[in-house]
Parts: sequence; C-alpha cells; structure tokens
Amino acid sequence: MSPPPAEISGPCLGTSEPRCVVYSSGRVIDHTIDWDRGLFYQLQGTGLPRSGADEYCKGGYCAVALIKRDENGQLHLVAHEESTDAQWYEVPEIVASGLVVFQSNSLGTGLYNDDVVLRADETGKMRRIDVNSWKQEARQLAPDANSYFDWRTDYGALVGSNGLASKDPDDSARTSVGLIKVFLRLDGDTLRIASPMVRFPDPSVP
Repeated sequence: MSPPPAEISGPCLGTSEPRCVVYSSGRVIDHTIDWDRGLFYQLQGTGLPRSGADEYCKGGYCAVALIKRDENGQLHLVAHEESTDAQWYEVPEIVASGLVVFQSNSLGTGLYNDDVVLRADETGKMRRIDVNSWKQEARQLAPDANSYFDWRTDYGALVGSNGLASKDPDDSARTSVGLIKVFLRLDGDTLRIASPMVRFPDPSVP
C-alpha cells in the first residue's frame, strides 16, 4: 500500500472551526478485505496536539472526517461528523458487518459515548447510523431500572451488552452482578434490538 498523502495530516477538512487541529490521521483499518479502498481519516479537536487523549476535545469541539482517494490520486471528503459529548475518538475501523466505526470515549459510563458509525447507501453515500435507540429499548427490558451502567456495542458482530449493577449506576459503591446481551439489526439507518435479552451472571460472584 502507498503511504497516506501528506494532506491528510492537516489542516482540518470539512469544518470552519478556527481552533480545529488534527490530532490523528492516517489510513482506516480494514478488517474485511485485503485490497486498498483508499480510505483515510482525520480525528479533529480543539486541544493541543499530543496533549493527552483526554485533552483533545476539551475545548468543546470534537469531529471525525472520512476521506477517499480516487484512482487519480485526488482526495474527496466523504463524511464529516461533529460531537459535543466525545472526549476523543479511536482510529476508525471497517468491521465485519461492513460498517465504518469511529469508537468514542467520554467521561462517565458507556451510555454517554458518542460513537460515529457510517454505512454506504445504495448510491455510495456515507450515512451516519443511530447507535443509541437500541439502548433506550434495552432500558425497557432490563431487570431493574437502575441495573444498567456500562454500555458496549460490538459493531462487527452486531451484539450489544451492558453491565448489571447492584445499585444505582451513579453510586460509587455499586458492584457488578452480571451482564445482559442482545443481538442487534440494522433497520435503515438505526440499530435496533433483534432478539430477546439474555442475562448472564457475573462469574466472579459466588
């Protein structure tokens, strides 16, 4: 594979935010094929470059850009998404389901993560997936209103899970009492629950 073009490293593409800096850029990791799709990324924020992962978006701006290089070597911005909740984003991946995933990190539990997940529609346009609706559905199915506290989504296998706590998620004295999992399905541009919820006990709890 040819190296990422120099233009990918900056300036920020797709935004008019004057404070924007590119804190990471490169080639999108692809777990589905062994040929070059020509997809690159920028992770953007308003913190100082190399200032530490939790500082990148401290100024209140965080964004991701997906860029494609065509057969003539020209670069095209194919997606740009902004977030006010994420603290930073991981290097994006194309997972087994074919989705492009920018995994986010935020303060608090996984309920507040603001992952950017994209899919290509019939015309090839990249569309952002709603990755939070299934969590609201799961709240209605959880065994206790305060039992969920740490959401996780495996976008490759389309499986969602969350931890079960013995107390309110905001209680620092909470302890883990198990895990619940659901299979997910893509309904248009929305992830939804596709199976009954299954509860697993915490193996560390006698």
